[in-house]
Amino acid sequence: TGRGLSYSTNDPEHRLNVPAAKMSAFADEPDHFLNWLHACGHQYAGTDFVPRALFGQYVEHCLNQAAQTSPASLTRIYEQCIDVTPRVAQGRAGFTVRLNAGTRFRADAVVMATGTPRTDRSWAPTELLEADRFIPDGWHTCAKQDEYLTGDHILLVGTGLTMVDLALALAKDPDKVIHAVSRRGLIPKAHRPAAGQMESPNVPEHVSLIELRTLVADHLSKSTEQFGDWRPGFDSLRPITNELWQKLSLSDQQEFIDRDARRWDVLRHRMAPEAAAEIEQLQLSGRLIIHSAGVIGATELEHAINIRLTNGEQLNVQAVVDCTGAGPLIAEAGTGELLLANLLGTGTARAHQLGTGIDTDDAGQVLRRDGSANKNLLAIGPIRRGGLWETTAIPEIRVQAQELAADLLANAKLLPARSQTSHDLYGLKLTTNASAAGFYNEALARLLKVQSGVQESLELAIERDPEFGMAHLLMAVLGHEFDAPVDQQQHLQFALGSAQSATEREAAVIRTLAARINGTPGHQDLLQRYLREFPRDAVATSVAIPTIAFSGIYDVPEHAWSTVDYLAGAYGDDWWFNGLRAFTLQEQGRWEQAEKLATRSLAAEPEAGTSVHALSHVFYETGQHKTGLHWIDEWIDTCGRDAVHRAHFSWHAALHELALDDERAVLSRYHRQLAPPSVTGTRALVDSASLLWRCRVESVDVTIPSVRPVIEAAGEAARQPTTTFAAMHAAIAFAADSDSESLQHLSRYCSRGDVKMRQLAVPLINALSLYVAGQFDTCADQLAKLWPMAGRFGGSKAQMEVIQDTQIAALFHSGRGREAVDLLNERLDRRDHPRDRTRALEALLRNRTGPHQPHQ
Repeated sequence: TGRGLSYSTNDPEHRLNVPAAKMSAFADEPDHFLNWLHACGHQYAGTDFVPRALFGQYVEHCLNQAAQTSPASLTRIYEQCIDVTPRVAQGRAGFTVRLNAGTRFRADAVVMATGTPRTDRSWAPTELLEADRFIPDGWHTCAKQDEYLTGDHILLVGTGLTMVDLALALAKDPDKVIHAVSRRGLIPKAHRPAAGQMESPNVPEHVSLIELRTLVADHLSKSTEQFGDWRPGFDSLRPITNELWQKLSLSDQQEFIDRDARRWDVLRHRMAPEAAAEIEQLQLSGRLIIHSAGVIGATELEHAINIRLTNGEQLNVQAVVDCTGAGPLIAEAGTGELLLANLLGTGTARAHQLGTGIDTDDAGQVLRRDGSANKNLLAIGPIRRGGLWETTAIPEIRVQAQELAADLLANAKLLPARSQTSHDLYGLKLTTNASAAGFYNEALARLLKVQSGVQESLELAIERDPEFGMAHLLMAVLGHEFDAPVDQQQHLQFALGSAQSATEREAAVIRTLAARINGTPGHQDLLQRYLREFPRDAVATSVAIPTIAFSGIYDVPEHAWSTVDYLAGAYGDDWWFNGLRAFTLQEQGRWEQAEKLATRSLAAEPEAGTSVHALSHVFYETGQHKTGLHWIDEWIDTCGRDAVHRAHFSWHAALHELALDDERAVLSRYHRQLAPPSVTGTRALVDSASLLWRCRVESVDVTIPSVRPVIEAAGEAARQPTTTFAAMHAAIAFAADSDSESLQHLSRYCSRGDVKMRQLAVPLINALSLYVAGQFDTCADQLAKLWPMAGRFGGSKAQMEVIQDTQIAALFHSGRGREAVDLLNERLDRRDHPRDRTRALEALLRNRTGPHQPHQ
């Protein structure tokens, strides 16, 4: 069940004509098909065109799974439906359904999901229709026709995707020559990797066919100018195609079918790249010959049939296969379309005026002969062609299916109507009401932009729906990852309690992130598995690839880089994910790519905090200090006014000022933007304390403020850091305060922590204690051993550089200036840094004389 004509093929050459990432059976779970492929062991990417047989298996799997888990029951009856008659019994409206074996039963609702109507053969001469060698259906042949298909010359009538399928199957015989004929001789275009995305053009209030042709031509020209390819422009028409179609007059629609439809289909229904390459090779080798003509005559010969074409050509072939596709609606008794014949004959249904399908209203209800709607007699898919233009492909059919099901269930008082169905910003279903979902999405948008107000929006979502599990989960995540002042465990328990009534996806992410929050062994692997099944979960993605969005206190390990790579296909050209990817690219030293991607993200969303963060690092690491300083200052004062981590962006600006040797500007910025009470918690350590320590070890001449208020503003984050990265910055804060006692306490605390705390944080704390004690020589040696492992602390390269800054200062103070200069020169080889250049030059001019006195 569920295979149908298209997906019952087992030929691996017959591929989907749409990338796997767009073939989910469920509109609200766009990666469902791709996740199923991976779960079955198929290593396809979202951009791959997979064999159609796999999609047939997938659809059948979805149906069987639903049948096993749904409270409803499913009964499959293998007979042909020949009539549906409206009836009223005991005041209840419904239908009598009649099958070809004489079975009858009652139904409250009927959905006609009959697939593509049979082909229109009005093009074929009578002598061809009556010939044995004419094959009306290349997929269902008899033994005699199979024998004819083994011949050396075969004619396929029609040059669309059906022709492509048949040609690829027949071409496995290397001696076969295939002819294909259509009036214009046009074959489908090939898919190409996405060159970009365009927005759909505005839909005019009124449009004629002439105006529509101009609109489409102009839009495709813009696409070609912008991307070098018309495809992004054509794809952006997809969401508005039916709206444009319904604005055309009936006469314009008919003219479009007569004059434009074939060219439209050539652009719209494309071949998989693999199929296109094979078709091109067949043409180049002369094994596939395309004829621009029609068929006007046929004469049977002893071992062939002679076909005469309108262009004067004659072909002797062993078989002629109809590949013309669907035509006008045919509803004649005895043709296999008896259901349609009876519905039209009794007036229960009427044909659309274009003759391409039956007439329905916007909700899919079948219209009677008098134009009234049959409540609960519904149609879905290609049979609605006419009222709709796009109604044959998965993206349209899955939406129709979801909407029809929601309406039927709403009428049965089982579920709310589809207007109440809620989704997050990336299309994932939310089990809540529309009001709560709206506040949740506001919170999610603010989180992804790295803006303030996330917690407040979540509180409003929970107020609208106290049992909204995803809102409680995100609140718990904020407490754990974002250091927000919330009761993590209370919100987590609410979330876990809601999982029983939530969707499968919601229950899975609640369990996954609960494991992370509770520190359950293996939680990282659990998170990776979850993301492979639900890659468009932005919250889970943010947790797996932590950047500034979660305080910057967690590292972005190298395994996260591969996570970004395999998630990329799920997000496409999304502004937030582009920023996330730009951040990981700059961590890998791929500055140019990171800059382009971050800039692209900010063009789409100027408030995108992660993209700003990535670009800030690019400017610093490539030595663009003046440009970076001007740019980030302007952003802080405009688009970044609501940024939740303005202090960190100010820290980036201060690094540029320090690099430019503008000491007064650094201290002025500290007092304006980085001094308590504007910063608290871990942020105070990571940004404010680390900046003051840099000023100290780099011997800034202006008066350096006391770091004690910063430590007090950090609170528990300084005394009991939860990560190695946070412990590193707590140690820096105490060192900046020359607080040896607190450093010793912190060392004892970290020695009871995990392996990273013991292997990294404790040696760093001890080295900083030596610096405070004036034992610079030993301090420099210990930091030299730690520096190769700096990446394991977490954080960015710019944040880790403070370790080497301290080592360089210790070398200067211990009289080992030559070694310090060598380290400075290594950094200068990588990027321009005026202050480093000045420090190296001054050391050389002093000719490496005596030890320096530490600056207090």
